Amino acid sequence: MTPTNELRFVERTIELGPFYLTRDEQGNLVNASRTYRVLQQKWAGTDTYSGGRKEEWRDVPLVKEELK
Repeated sequence: MTPTNELRFVERTIELGPFYLTRDEQGNLVNASRTYRVLQQKWAGTDTYSGGRKEEWRDVPLVKEELK
């Protein structure tokens, strides 16, 4: 598989766990959640078994920048 020039942002919502609570519209306590934007890049290749084209979106890893 090789990377292509195609990029996209997707949103993912995750629950923060049983100790983080918030209130819904009716005032009931529910598990809190948070939405993140994730950058993805399309990878393309050929499927060796069927000879067709295979594509998948992969998350671009985050790297912490070092300040010098």
